[in-house]
Amino acid sequence: MMADGIRVLYVDDDPSLLDIGKLFLEENREFSVDCALSGKEALIRIAAGRYDAVVSDYQMPQMDGITLLKNVRATDKMLPFILFTGRGREEVVIEALNEGANFYLQKGGEPQSQFAELSHKIRLAVQQRRAEVSIRNHERREADIINFLPDATFAIDTSGVVIAWNRAMERMTGTTSDQVLGKGNYEYAIPFYHERRPILINLVIMDDPATVARYPYIKRNGKTLFSEITIPHFNEGRGAALWFTASPLYDTKGTVVGAIESIREITERKRAEEALAESEEKYRLIAENTADNIWIVDLDLNLKYLSTSAKMMRGFSVEDALSVPLEQAMTAGSLNNATLMQLEDEMANKVSGTDDHDRSVSFITEDRGTDGSTIFIENTISLIRDADHKPIGILGISRDISGRLRAENDLKETKLHLRSLVDNIQDPVIILNFSGTALYNNRAAGLLVGIEDSYAGKPLDIALFLDEPSRQKAYADLAAIAKDGGPLTSEYGVRTVSGEICLVEAVGIRITYEGQDADLVTLRDITERNSAQAALAEANRKLNLLAGITRHDVLNKLMVLSGSLTLLKRQMTEPVLTALVKKAEDAATAIRRQIEFTKTYENLGACSPQWQDLRQVIGRLPKILIPVQADIPAVEIFADPMLELVFANLLDNTQRHGENVSSVLVTLDEKPEDLVIFWNDDGVGVPEDEKEKIFERGFGKNTGLGLFLVREILDITSITIQETGEPGKGVRFEMTVPKGMYRFSPGE
Repeated sequence: MMADGIRVLYVDDDPSLLDIGKLFLEENREFSVDCALSGKEALIRIAAGRYDAVVSDYQMPQMDGITLLKNVRATDKMLPFILFTGRGREEVVIEALNEGANFYLQKGGEPQSQFAELSHKIRLAVQQRRAEVSIRNHERREADIINFLPDATFAIDTSGVVIAWNRAMERMTGTTSDQVLGKGNYEYAIPFYHERRPILINLVIMDDPATVARYPYIKRNGKTLFSEITIPHFNEGRGAALWFTASPLYDTKGTVVGAIESIREITERKRAEEALAESEEKYRLIAENTADNIWIVDLDLNLKYLSTSAKMMRGFSVEDALSVPLEQAMTAGSLNNATLMQLEDEMANKVSGTDDHDRSVSFITEDRGTDGSTIFIENTISLIRDADHKPIGILGISRDISGRLRAENDLKETKLHLRSLVDNIQDPVIILNFSGTALYNNRAAGLLVGIEDSYAGKPLDIALFLDEPSRQKAYADLAAIAKDGGPLTSEYGVRTVSGEICLVEAVGIRITYEGQDADLVTLRDITERNSAQAALAEANRKLNLLAGITRHDVLNKLMVLSGSLTLLKRQMTEPVLTALVKKAEDAATAIRRQIEFTKTYENLGACSPQWQDLRQVIGRLPKILIPVQADIPAVEIFADPMLELVFANLLDNTQRHGENVSSVLVTLDEKPEDLVIFWNDDGVGVPEDEKEKIFERGFGKNTGLGLFLVREILDITSITIQETGEPGKGVRFEMTVPKGMYRFSPGE
């Protein structure tokens, strides 16, 4: 009896035959039988339940046994199917077997033996299917195991056909399993060597000296082979060191049926090994060539090792130094008071059990050179231990610090000189922490606020000496310097002890002062300078007022003159006199234009430069027949408020002199040190000999002031302009804006 019961679907259009068959098959309780009277009913039952075998009559109405078999095989290739029929024609048998029937059994004869034979056929068919399922499950498990191995793994059969190619192989080579499974002719070698050739896995099946020669070495452990090689084209051309393991595949009888190979990338391990070897070599070179002296003594202070730097440090050769006792190598005071005490203390700590295994101590000694001079040596020592952490010696590293001590003394003297210099310069200097408290202030800073000399060097709080509007600004500036480092320039109102307010210009920058971040601030009293600027501005205002009044009166007189000339010309009949009157009118017109230009020019530089959105400036240009297209990002230009007049004059110049201009294009080009704004039109352009003259005052067909004024406005913030177009193909004005005079809006 099988371990599991067999569930059978018995199909026949004769109910009585179904009943008798069910009784015989279920007699020994090995079988559980369901019955169906037609092929259609059988298909419904098969779809709804699980059966281990189907027994079917051949000749049935609507659907015969062969048709039922075809329908079953369409959905289940392995379900055992036995044709049990009274029809014994040879062609029926052949068709049944061709369509996948497991057995064919003809009805007739004694029922007991007939159904015993049927039971045997069912049992054989089910055993065969379960064996096939078990084998397939086993193969699937093996495939899953190979597929999920962390190392790249593949397998071939004895004919060289690839039978396994796991996911790690796909990741390593970029070649999928679909591209290699079932293929021979060394297909598996191509991802590694770009050619079809035998590799390590082939040596498992057949030895080949030519293949062995391709590897730097091959190690054998029984029938398992090991090797490594570098594949140059892996890792995007950086190369990869790979470790290979290949061994045979056996079937259940112990016969070799193929070979399997696993590949592991060991690039990082190889690099680590090379780095370790390089590191060891470097340590050896360091020990032999470092300026520091490395030495080892035993617990009785006998010198066991000394690096070659001993000669450079003290003038002794290694051999001589090893033979010189400590009392001769060191001054007596240094030996007794420093070295021996330190070593004895260290030993006491170790013996008492209170030691820290990683402990090291440092001390300074005075050594003697070969010429008898004194050398100051900084020593760092730690104990050398055995495997049980017991001290067995002392490792020391010594450094000549004679020069450093001299430098430190020189630095102290330099600091004193610098402190004296800063204390006595005329400009106030303050060092602040970022809370606003002075860590240092020189004498000039005290004098600025009216503090006596006795306060010099004492801490001050800036809040005590800044006027109310300046305090918050000062704290905000401190925060900005703490974050960005500066330099940052600002102006503050400072209240002196006497209550007077003076205006100072301060430049702050982040420094390190006595181990902490601080703000170094230099101050300059600009009260008088600002007063002078205010007086100058007032003088300019009065001059502009006077110029305005004068211009008004002159224009009135010009109007009288022009009117009189017009009336006089009407009375003239003499050509000579008419020509003279015309010249007088032209002169009056020129004077009017000059007066109008002075009105524009007097505003030049009258207001401080400001940030202006270039797209908005161009967008406010007059909408004339010539369209202006600004193909530019959002950028701001720091320029005189009359910047809009620059582009208005450029447009006027295009309209007046471009002749057949159809469009204007404004573009930008940011370079490492500046930004260039291009004004291009498609008119007649500018002749080569006039490219610079057009910016001169008075040049041109009209007033000759437009482009002269353009250059003057731009020059206020160091923006230059030149014409670089090709004559006959339009003008090309290039305006170069220096770094810091432009900024792009966020996101542009």
